[in-house]
Amino acid sequence: MDLLRQALRRLKLTAKLRAQLAAATAPASDSPAAGTGGVSAIDLAKAAKLLADAEAVENEGDLSGLAVLDADAGVMANAGQLIRTQADVRACH
Repeated sequence: MDLLRQALRRLKLTAKLRAQLAAATAPASDSPAAGTGGVSAIDLAKAAKLLADAEAVENEGDLSGLAVLDADAGVMANAGQLIRTQADVRACH
């Protein structure tokens, strides 16, 4: 039962992460993030927290081999790359 709870938690966190990144990267010329690829600092923090939580759930138990979670591995990798890139951009400004 714990494995099922972990899998569901990871799926929910990944879905929230996708929604956060989709909303955060939507271009908006009048937003304060217009010069940073569309990701605001608050959105970046939320996305980073969601990613960290999803990774923590994944590390709690062996969720490997679950096809539904394996399909989201690319989403998590891309999210991590985007979050790190945006954090580096902000650190340089």
